[in-house]
Amino acid sequence: MKLGEIRARKSFYPLKPAAKKLGVSVASIEIPILLGAPGEAAVLPTPSTLDMVIQAIISTSAPKRFTKGRYDYLDLKELFGAYGFPKSYGGFSGGPLWHVYVYLDPTTGERKELRQLAGMAFYEFSQRRKYRVIRCHGSKSIRVVRDMLKRSKDSK
Repeated sequence: MKLGEIRARKSFYPLKPAAKKLGVSVASIEIPILLGAPGEAAVLPTPSTLDMVIQAIISTSAPKRFTKGRYDYLDLKELFGAYGFPKSYGGFSGGPLWHVYVYLDPTTGERKELRQLAGMAFYEFSQRRKYRVIRCHGSKSIRVVRDMLKRSKDSK
């Protein structure tokens, strides 16, 4: 989508709470995928050029979900430092957390996917054994902040 189209529609990807079910009675595999650009892989070849590597990290387990006040959070356990994983997730802040559900269509038996934008990374905890916990704002938190910004803009 081009910037002009976004401006014309004044909309972005629809945020929905991460679903536990697909809306149909089928078994599915949920795959949380975090996208970001690890700072340790960034190179500054010239003062005006930055080379970044965007990585998609598949989480080792389902995120721990919790709510505090108006905000929801998702904590992901992510491996670090081996097998191509970054030593630090610095640079993933603002990166999207996608939930991809893979299932077999009950009618055709065909493999299908459903993708949902579930949140946004913003904090990395200290390492624990073989993993780090990456905290993400959930979709509810993003909507709360978006609505606050809209009200602030409308009041000017």
